[in-house]
Amino acid sequence: MAVSAMSRYGALSIGSNRLLESVAPEVKRAVLAHAKTITADVEMSIYEREAVVEQCYFPLGGMISYTTTLKTGEMVEVGIAGCDGFAGIPVILGTKRSANKVFVQIAGEALRVSAVDLLAVCREFPDLRALLLRYIGAVLAQSAQLSACNRIHETEQRLARWLLMVRDRMDSDKVPLTQEFLAMMLGTQRSTVSVAAGVLQREGMLEYARGHIVILDRERLEHTACECYAVFREQTEEVFHPH
Repeated sequence: MAVSAMSRYGALSIGSNRLLESVAPEVKRAVLAHAKTITADVEMSIYEREAVVEQCYFPLGGMISYTTTLKTGEMVEVGIAGCDGFAGIPVILGTKRSANKVFVQIAGEALRVSAVDLLAVCREFPDLRALLLRYIGAVLAQSAQLSACNRIHETEQRLARWLLMVRDRMDSDKVPLTQEFLAMMLGTQRSTVSVAAGVLQREGMLEYARGHIVILDRERLEHTACECYAVFREQTEEVFHPH
């Protein structure tokens, strides 16, 4: 049986998905009846850009990244999904094709459900579709906020914000990421990330070595993060506790 844990996102079970934990038991059972548990390894492709989306994924751990690729070949993150979300937005919106490249950023297990089966469950249980639409609304709002954040805020602020977002979704102070991944996520150079991480490490907020980050002082990290972290947190909570 999964061990209960507390995070900023509320009570969660390790190895659970918050979206599925938020619906009525019969709705969750209907989804699980069509689901298969898979192990999602680092850099596993979920969807390529413009690919038809035939499978949906509910992460139970780890992290999925939504990215966009520029003509120069540079890849920039435009969204993330952890155990608070799912991958399969085009299915619910009826657009069928993925506008982004989506891949596994941090390894973990996930529930895989075919698009056809998930749509069938949504038709049977409109509350599930409403929940997924609220989640999609939050993702789109966060993507717009990221555009402003990456343009205006300093690298140290954005790094602190991003680490807090990942920490909330993983419910762990240990984040297994390389400088290369961090640079892509923040849309900057590896050398810039290295300097920013060094500043946060010298100030005692984190420990960074060999592709692993350990958050040592969450409170100070929150003070360092840009205002966008609080915005993202509020938008996420609105998914599960709408006004």
